[in-house]
Amino acid sequence: MSTASVKDKLMTFFRKNAVPLVAGCIALAVLLIAGTSLNSDESATEPQQLNISYDEREYVKRQEQKLKELLSDIDGVGECEVMIVTDSGYEYVYAEDRTSSDGSSSSSYKILDSSDGDSALLLKLSVPKVTGVAVVCQGGESASVKEQITELVGKTFNLSGSSISVAKMR
Repeated sequence: MSTASVKDKLMTFFRKNAVPLVAGCIALAVLLIAGTSLNSDESATEPQQLNISYDEREYVKRQEQKLKELLSDIDGVGECEVMIVTDSGYEYVYAEDRTSSDGSSSSSYKILDSSDGDSALLLKLSVPKVTGVAVVCQGGESASVKEQITELVGKTFNLSGSSISVAKMR
């Protein structure tokens, strides 16, 4: 292939795709500028702490509301009420420093220094484990509705059918 032929093909390509290429270059430039301004913030060098309170009751309440909305979209369910049972609250796992010497060992939590005070370094936060769900709905007498609800709830919360109860609403 000759140099002139390659040059002609490149020129044709650039003429046809000029607008997307220019838009892409502008978008790339904006992202690079925004990225460098975010990274230049001095507070980004300190670990960020989340000041969030975790309440098991609020978690269960949100899950019940979401499940109620989801179940009411199933054909034949109608109006429904949901109750979720958990076996425990949130589980917190903190980073530890472990040391051993002369056959004895000790451990202490890794502490972060911040402007809000010292706090332990949280590695993992596990949500409460759902152990049972009760559903009362208008279509609860129908075997097919019960089966659909049991399957959906079972897969959503990784529960067996024996941990799910479906009943007809009065």
